[in-house]
Amino acid sequence: MQQDRFQRNLEKSMITIVILFLAVTILTAVSFAQEKISLQAEGQLVFDITTGNVYAEEGVELEYQDLVLLADSARYDSENRMAYLVGNVELIEPDRVVRGQALTYDFTSQVSYMDDVRTEVTGTGMQGLAYLTGQRVTNTSQVMHIDNGTITTCDLEDPHYHLASKSIDIYPGDRIVVRHVVYYEGKIPLFYWPYLVIPIRKTAAGTSVFEFPRVGRNESDGWYVKTAYNYYRGPEAYGKVHLDWFQKKGIGKGVDHTYQDDEQGYGEISLYHLGGSDWGQSITAGWTQQLQLGQAWEFASDVEYVTRNLTAGDSSDFLANLALSRQAADSRLSATLDYEGNAFADDTGESDLLGRVSYSRSFGQGLGVRLGADLRRLGEYTDGASEIEQYEGYLGEITLTQPRYQVGVALEQKLNPEFLRSEIGSVKWVTAKDAPRLFWRSRNWRWFNGYLPMLFTGSYSRYSEVYPNGSTQAGQVATVTGGINNKVWNLNPQTRVTLSSTLQQDWYRDLSKESPVGGIPAVETQGDLSRLSLRSRSSLRYKPSEPWTLTLGYTDDWVIAGETPFVRDQIDNKELLTGRVQYQQKAVAASLSTGYDFYAGKYEDVVGQLGYRPSDKLQLDLQANYDVQLGEVTNLYTLAKAAPLTGWQVQFGSGYDLLEERWERLDAATTAQLPWGLTLQHLISYDGATDSLTYNDIALTKDLHCRELTLRYSAVREEIWLEFSLNAFPRTKLLAGTAEDKLLFDAQGIEELVDVITD
Repeated sequence: MQQDRFQRNLEKSMITIVILFLAVTILTAVSFAQEKISLQAEGQLVFDITTGNVYAEEGVELEYQDLVLLADSARYDSENRMAYLVGNVELIEPDRVVRGQALTYDFTSQVSYMDDVRTEVTGTGMQGLAYLTGQRVTNTSQVMHIDNGTITTCDLEDPHYHLASKSIDIYPGDRIVVRHVVYYEGKIPLFYWPYLVIPIRKTAAGTSVFEFPRVGRNESDGWYVKTAYNYYRGPEAYGKVHLDWFQKKGIGKGVDHTYQDDEQGYGEISLYHLGGSDWGQSITAGWTQQLQLGQAWEFASDVEYVTRNLTAGDSSDFLANLALSRQAADSRLSATLDYEGNAFADDTGESDLLGRVSYSRSFGQGLGVRLGADLRRLGEYTDGASEIEQYEGYLGEITLTQPRYQVGVALEQKLNPEFLRSEIGSVKWVTAKDAPRLFWRSRNWRWFNGYLPMLFTGSYSRYSEVYPNGSTQAGQVATVTGGINNKVWNLNPQTRVTLSSTLQQDWYRDLSKESPVGGIPAVETQGDLSRLSLRSRSSLRYKPSEPWTLTLGYTDDWVIAGETPFVRDQIDNKELLTGRVQYQQKAVAASLSTGYDFYAGKYEDVVGQLGYRPSDKLQLDLQANYDVQLGEVTNLYTLAKAAPLTGWQVQFGSGYDLLEERWERLDAATTAQLPWGLTLQHLISYDGATDSLTYNDIALTKDLHCRELTLRYSAVREEIWLEFSLNAFPRTKLLAGTAEDKLLFDAQGIEELVDVITD
């Protein structure tokens, strides 16, 4: 009897051990591809020893790699490596959470199937979340496919709008592809797209997703309808197709195609044709490229060509900006080409070409080389005849830099920088040439046990200048400079003094001047010259007590003796003493500044500035300029920002010339939150120099929760248009004026005031 009892107990123990072994194996040691599958439940766990299935009830949690599955109940098929979950199912991954009622997960293929799904998607190219629903979802590591789904960015339970589609593919972190999609405003279908892609990554161009038709009217186009269809296949292929109608100019059609947008660069080509009416036609083509070529090489281009065949006459424009560069640890190479050409119907035209190449290289022991070349070529064409003006510049320089000095030699011909931006007649010289220039400069010199920083330089060159009238001034130039280099004394916590002062001696030898007389060069030999000059910069900053600051400055440019025959190194005598008293507190800031030039015997303007910021809702700034010689206030500037009511903001900036008795500039902007979800914006700017409005725009926007409907009117451009947009997706903002138009209250008009009066 005892032996039978012992045998039965042994059998029970073996069964218990087997069950425990299987349980441990299934619960904590189910291995697949070197990864563990962990299954837990708040309720009961049932193990079927014959099939190897595990059943779990209540608060089920299954973990595999970085995947977490939650459900009310689950069954795990260990033989086929399949999991079946039912009830309040959640599939949680690092970049997404998918909710549904039933899910099947295949651990072999890592593919899941879920029914009655809700999920949320976001990305760098979206402002907020996109909410998706679907009848059935097939989910892999690369893509999530939804059958019979909807998508919206409206966060309401019953969204204001949604897109309905039979097929939605989500590529995590990249895009959402929607096929055969219908746009519903509430329950009313309004738009249909056969294929729509929604980028959820930030693209270089900030690709807009939904561009609903824009209807408007202006003086040059008449009534118009502008439409755009955005497509997106991936970072290497996305863009926009345009189809527009203009009452006066006909049909416009075109495409902006981005063929690359990744860490290696960005590239876009564009083409647009407008015409089909009595107005004529125009074609615009463009190419933009930014490219990392490897080995530290970079390439950039911006090319545009416009041809017009109009009733008013034919014309064409070609603009090109190309740049190639390479940046390495010990070298730098860059080449740029800027070209602009214009051709007109009367066989006239003009062109402007500017090419530049520069190269620098450093070697061991402080040795460095710089090479460069510039070419400016201006052309005018009339009746088949051409007039070309060409200017060349170059640079070749070798330097040796040591801890205590720098020495080098350079050959240089320099284009006058001012000439590159102006007419020839408005400049004093065109080119300057050093052939060669030898130079030496001290480094880190401090005298009197390091107390006084010093700077010494020396140079020699064979120098010449070429002037617009064709004459040339040439000679040998030697220069020696020495003095104190930016010494700072902190006398006490309230007082700081700075000083820089250098003495310079110039010698001019073998001077000659060549002037064209009747087409024949006439050379005039001149005597030797020399010049001794002093340049000093000093300042005293004293804070007697908070919130007061006193600043004194002294500038002395003094030609002690002699003169120079050249334009490049001319020195205008100046002995200027400046002073500023400043009062600075949190809400109030004020300053009063002026100066006196002892050499010219003339006072600088007395400038008074006052700023008042009692709160975030009010800002007032004022500046007045007083001319001491005239004894009159010459200019007044004001800036004002106020938020008198919640949702209201008023901004104003002005500049008034009291001598001319006219406004230099007037800017005003108003934003008002009105009832019924309306926002009113008005922007107006007046330019006193042209006595005209730069812009006068008004916009009325209706907030539709997740959408906006805006009616805009521009009085200057005589244009009115209506636009509808979805808030969550990037879209093109229409701004009044151009990029160069800056508003006074945007801190562009009174720079000194901004420097002094700060929060």
